[in-house]
Amino acid sequence: MGEADDKILTHLNAFSIQAMQALMAARLKAGQRGAGAIELGDLLPGLIVTDQGSWANLLPDMREGDTLDLSPHSPFFSTDVAGRLLNGIAALLPYSEPIGHTVEVPLSHEVQLAFDEAERIQKTFLQR
Repeated sequence: MGEADDKILTHLNAFSIQAMQALMAARLKAGQRGAGAIELGDLLPGLIVTDQGSWANLLPDMREGDTLDLSPHSPFFSTDVAGRLLNGIAALLPYSEPIGHTVEVPLSHEVQLAFDEAERIQKTFLQR
């Protein structure tokens, strides 16, 4: 494992299940658009997809009714608002040849900085 992999594992171990789900959704979104790294523009849709519990739409081999949502919650966004946000973000991002969901995609520098700041806030407020 490389230094980038160690950094991702550190983040995964520090955050909640929902944060891990958001990061996985961001990775899948980045792969769908053929990105060389998980960017902030992928993390936002990852957060929205996680909020909506719509994992089955990201994984082509998931069967209808399968779920990866480990903790039920009330979505922050309505379905309509979430859809509009996802469409708006997708229109702003560059696309190329999709990357398979088994290929490793590193975090961009900006996402690493965002996670570092989230960890700082997490420690300040003693929250997971």
